[in-house]
Amino acid sequence: MGSLDENVLEKQLKQGTTYTIDEVGAGLPKVPFEIQKLDAMAQVVSSILKSNGFTELSNENFNQKIKDILIKIYKI
Repeated sequence: MGSLDENVLEKQLKQGTTYTIDEVGAGLPKVPFEIQKLDAMAQVVSSILKSNGFTELSNENFNQKIKDILIKIYKI
């Protein structure tokens, strides 16, 4: 683990259900995930992404893509 996407996924899985579900009053309890389940899920997600042609960007390439998008949006 370590990339931003992995950290976000880890945080979401550890928290269980999202605030959106809670906010609409569904009353679903937050279900904590065990580390073993979290690691297994991260491996499954990684495998699915890679099988669909996903390639992880380096930090430098990611930052450049974000900069390019922001320049187009805000015409900086």
